[in-house]
Amino acid sequence: MFDTTRARAHRCVAAILTVALVTLASLVTSPTASAADVTEAEFNGSVSTADSLPLGDTMHGTGYSASNQYDVDTFRVFVPQGGRLTLDVRFPAGTTGDALMVSVSDAYSRNLYTFTLSGAQHDGSWLRSQATFVSAGYYFVAVTSNEFWTTWNRAYTLTPTLTPANQEAEPNGTLPGRSLALGERVAGSSLAALTDEDFDWYSLTLTSRTRISPRLTFQSSLGTGAGYQVGILDSTGAPVRAVSVKANQNSGTGIPAVDLGAGTWYLRLEGRAAWATWGKPYTLRVLGLLTKTPTPSISGTARIGKTLKAKAGTWGPGTVTLKYQWLRGGKAITGATKSTYKLTSKDKGAKVSVKVTGSRSGYATVSKTSKSVTALYSFSKTPKPTISGTAKVGKKLTAKAGTWSPKATLTYRWLRDGKAISGATKKTYTLTTKDKGKKISVKVTGKKKYYATVAKTSATKKIS
Repeated sequence: MFDTTRARAHRCVAAILTVALVTLASLVTSPTASAADVTEAEFNGSVSTADSLPLGDTMHGTGYSASNQYDVDTFRVFVPQGGRLTLDVRFPAGTTGDALMVSVSDAYSRNLYTFTLSGAQHDGSWLRSQATFVSAGYYFVAVTSNEFWTTWNRAYTLTPTLTPANQEAEPNGTLPGRSLALGERVAGSSLAALTDEDFDWYSLTLTSRTRISPRLTFQSSLGTGAGYQVGILDSTGAPVRAVSVKANQNSGTGIPAVDLGAGTWYLRLEGRAAWATWGKPYTLRVLGLLTKTPTPSISGTARIGKTLKAKAGTWGPGTVTLKYQWLRGGKAITGATKSTYKLTSKDKGAKVSVKVTGSRSGYATVSKTSKSVTALYSFSKTPKPTISGTAKVGKKLTAKAGTWSPKATLTYRWLRDGKAISGATKKTYTLTTKDKGKKISVKVTGKKKYYATVAKTSATKKIS
């Protein structure tokens, strides 16, 4: 609660500002160059007598009036493009209680932001941290003092600077709000003049049914309390969804995706002075979501010198631009950005996969990666083995593998009627009574590092 004196002072200050602010139509002039440090020129208590203050320059002023208990110093600031207007107001340390009131109004006499600075905020850091966003145009910064405050008749400095941004358009506390296109990134803040709550409205027009994902990001380390209240409303202003975003849900995942039909929709961000996000900048971006994002597959033989082809599948909705990146061991292969890829010696023994990335204007980009295939060389010669020896019980048979190229490590497996004979894994095999009347063959398997394993089976011999 304000004490009586302070409340009376604030009411009087508000009255003075209301009288002082008029439209800019008769005042607009081209901004002129000035020195880096300038001094206020009294009398400057209204917009009609405001001192010009270029961005980046420092104004030196004093809160004092010989005839009134209040002093309002008004400065005209030209903003060439939209962005964050930072106000750096400094005054001597050692003061207590209220020190200065700083207000920002636009060319239509609308009070956008008002701050009452305490003596503890003398170094300007707190006011600099307040995210005041403005569009291009002329603005009036009023620095107010009164004789009950300890800064009366003491010097202060004011330095305005601008950080360009695609920003919210204050005032935007009612419908229809600022128009927002799918994918557009806009900067804003929950901050308002002489009130403890702020509503930022945005309108979104969809040409077809779309699944959207509102992404609201802001600074971290703001605790776990309330951050923002977000509402999605239809064209009549009726709510269809309300979401409470906590102060620690700052990464953009605090608002669930929602399906909306064609037409105009509204998004409302509510902030309150009691919440940790008050005065802090946020970034809002509404993205469409791709609803068809299949995992790609690879066709072709995974052999060195052969060409693999990515099969991306059908993406949607609408036309989605696809890009390809082939991977070796999970890392991008330089230059391998087409739908096909010819395996080289660098791929030997490696797991090769392909990542397909789908993008569409205004939509969130999605990447999907295929299962991998192992790239290997192929043997140039893999002859079919033969069997020598007498096909009779008690006799020995010998496998003749032939010449493999390049040289391979060969293993043997003897088969009885196509099934493996237990323990029969040598180059020779002595026939037993179990083989009588059966068909015997041998399977030779060739292995070599970085080569695809090959198995070849001989013709059969019937045993008597």
